[in-house]
Amino acid sequence: MDGIILLNKEKDISSFKAINNLKYKLKLKKVGHAGTLDPLAEGLMIVLVNNATKLSDMLLKQSKEYYAECELGYETDTYDCTGEKTQVYDGEISVDKEKITDILEDFQGEYEQTPPMYSAIKINGKKLYDLARKGIEVERKSKTVNIEYINRISINGNKIGFYIHAGSGTYIRSVIQDFGRRLGTYATMTKLIRTKIGKFSLENAYREKEISDDSVLLSVEKIFDYPALDVTDEECFKMKNGIKLNKEIPVGYYSIYNNGEYKGIGISADGILKRFRYFN
Repeated sequence: MDGIILLNKEKDISSFKAINNLKYKLKLKKVGHAGTLDPLAEGLMIVLVNNATKLSDMLLKQSKEYYAECELGYETDTYDCTGEKTQVYDGEISVDKEKITDILEDFQGEYEQTPPMYSAIKINGKKLYDLARKGIEVERKSKTVNIEYINRISINGNKIGFYIHAGSGTYIRSVIQDFGRRLGTYATMTKLIRTKIGKFSLENAYREKEISDDSVLLSVEKIFDYPALDVTDEECFKMKNGIKLNKEIPVGYYSIYNNGEYKGIGISADGILKRFRYFN
């Protein structure tokens, strides 16, 4: 039984606990994920089951959509409302919708982002959040992230909500902190819901209490929309054993089938076809 489960993670539970609850509930051999969510965050997680865990790196690269809320006027050490306040703005805060919209939309495209100290990034072999909990702050290199859009912006007093579609590795907490400073005040994330990962949507996900058996499992072949390519028994045997095939087909990934049965993912380049991931 290999495949994925679309899980609607609830707030105030770690991603590790959420996927392990499923592991023991459904008696699965192995589980993984395609991107964690902080305990504060909720929404879509892709749980990888058994041999589908081999696809983790491919799914981690998928872009994601979130609904985020923030409150103006203060910052915390974690960049969200679970942390200790580090800055409080005493002046009058501008909540002009046009100005707020312009600033948020200006983040669209590529932008340089510095990851928060409370993150799982490692520097010299140590996770930043372990250092942060000891009161140690280290210099972090900024990185270029890509934001496809920020839209559906709502304003209620000092609280702002919006949808954001961002590339892999984007910290929404950092976007919000940077937004607050560009606005001339401070801002802290108070809510985060992941609504999409690649082609998968939260509306098709299940809460843990709604899952009682493996009927919610999506087969591996439904994960990616690669072109289908049927290979012969001999070719399938060779690919399964790591032997490359000479095939003049367009460059790219392929869903490989043999006699109508899904076998895995192949990749073609320079007239060569070889297995890539999850070859059954």
